[in-house]
Parts: sequence; structure tokens; C-alpha cells
Amino acid sequence: PVRGVRRFKDRKNERYMTAEELRRLGRVLQDAEDAWKAFECERAAWIERNRAGEAPTPAPEAEDPVAVEALRFLALTGARKSEVLELTWD
Repeated sequence: PVRGVRRFKDRKNERYMTAEELRRLGRVLQDAEDAWKAFECERAAWIERNRAGEAPTPAPEAEDPVAVEALRFLALTGARKSEVLELTWD
């Protein structure tokens, strides 16, 4: 069914992060983790005060630690997201 159709040139799009990019990613992920921890502390204090006042909200850079660890795993292993999602403990 594709006879006569010109194919696109196969371009290799392999690119690796530089050491500086990896350091920057590490700093951003650490900042996100730290912001989440600060939010959790504020939330715990709010709960101890019987939820008096307005509930704390996470800073824009705050990320759930599970998401941060998932990003670290992807960056450090070079695995594809689909490969990671299909992993089993076997």
C-alpha cells in the first residue's frame, strides 16, 4: 500500500544530557522536594491547630516526592516511560 511513497530520511535524535544539565535537573528536583517538605510541615502544624485559619497550599515549585523520585529514576537510567511503567518485581 505504500509503493511509490517517498520515505522521510531516518534522522537519529539521540541526545544525552550534559553534566551541567544533569546538575541543574538535580537542583530543581531537590528544590521541588524541599518545597513539598515545607508544605507538609505547614499542613501538619495547621492540622495540630485544629485546622484553624486558611489551609496551607504548596508552593508552585513543590512536587510530590514520588514524582520527583520517578523523574530521577528516568533521568539516571535512561529508560523510557513506557518501559518503567511495565516493570514488575519478578
